[in-house]
Amino acid sequence: MKTKAWLVLLLSLGVITVCRARESGGPSGSGAVPASLGDPLRSGDKGIGPIKELKLDPVDPKLAARGKQIFDDRCAACHGRDKDGAGPALVAELKKETPEFVMNMILNTAEMEAKNERIQKEAANFGMAMPPPGLTADEARAVLEYLRTTAK
Repeated sequence: MKTKAWLVLLLSLGVITVCRARESGGPSGSGAVPASLGDPLRSGDKGIGPIKELKLDPVDPKLAARGKQIFDDRCAACHGRDKDGAGPALVAELKKETPEFVMNMILNTAEMEAKNERIQKEAANFGMAMPPPGLTADEARAVLEYLRTTAK
């Protein structure tokens, strides 16, 4: 009887482990959970666009100051840092998206909206798509750096 109880316990733990791995985007018997179903940070969703890899060093205060100015001029009309506006709060987005994803959303807005299911749902939730902000890669990187200063 004890052997059967141990066997049931071990099988149950195995099932729980596999389910948790699938939920967290980890490996499973058939591969990782698709990015659209899991947490983008865990699934590595980098979005669609020119930014394939982005190594983040400690925050650069000079770049962040430039990013704040760009944010205030070009983003703040629709996006709050900490509160939703016509679009989502960007610090919250930075906490759940990879830096590459954020950069690609800024730099390749139209294609991201056309092809990324999560962005399409976000646009539907806010009742509008994001117009391309027209920022250069350097300006987008500065905005990302500014948002990093406020994301905890």
